[in-house]
Amino acid sequence: LRGDWKRVSHGTLGEFDTRELLRTGNDLGTASVVAAGWGGARYALWESGDEHVLVVRWRWDTPRDAREFDAALPLYLKALDPKSPASIAVRGVTTTLAFAPSRGQAAALAARRR
Repeated sequence: LRGDWKRVSHGTLGEFDTRELLRTGNDLGTASVVAAGWGGARYALWESGDEHVLVVRWRWDTPRDAREFDAALPLYLKALDPKSPASIAVRGVTTTLAFAPSRGQAAALAARRR
């Protein structure tokens, strides 16, 4: 992020965190099965004035695990807020979710390799 953006938080998400996130928009059984393929995840939260950006990137054990998550994640977004300026990018066994002030910015951040 360019300009006045500052990283204010970062860390990792575990399998449990992933399951709990997916419980919004998915039933517990689906969330549990999908999260079981978790291979690691990290997040970073940035702010500039009153604006915030959150980027979360998951890595999956197998391509099948990634596909299961990639099918469940949009249901989370739909249940959260279908109008939310968020974007999902998929690259192999890696899935990135970005929330930003605009959909265009979210899409650009989700598509970034790093």
